[in-house]
Amino acid sequence: MNKDMKSTIITVVVLSGLGLLLLLFSPNILPLSLNLISSIRHMGTCSLGVYGAAANITLTGGESECQSIRELSVTSDGKTVFYVMSTTPTGNVICEGDTQDGYHYIVKDTGLFDIVGNDLCSWMLHPTQGFSG
Repeated sequence: MNKDMKSTIITVVVLSGLGLLLLLFSPNILPLSLNLISSIRHMGTCSLGVYGAAANITLTGGESECQSIRELSVTSDGKTVFYVMSTTPTGNVICEGDTQDGYHYIVKDTGLFDIVGNDLCSWMLHPTQGFSG
């Protein structure tokens, strides 16, 4: 048997084995892939400040979730309530939890009465009510 023939046989055997494994475990491939994609999507941290207030929110879940929140916070006059922070957020932790999408959030406020921070916490618990800023 020559060298090319041996290589071909080995390749066919390996590919057949992989095909068999794929058939045996195919019901588990889709959930595994979705979990992997979800974990990749939920990587990273971003922080948003509230214009004109001392409150901020930090999201573990990446830039896309911060962008989504900024888009949801546009007021009727077209102004955005949040800005992307370039510094480390400061303040007292007002609340902490997880969104319905599985992102972790921490709300901080350094204001005298933490009014905006508390409003932000309420909005994170009930996102359909809207955030007044």
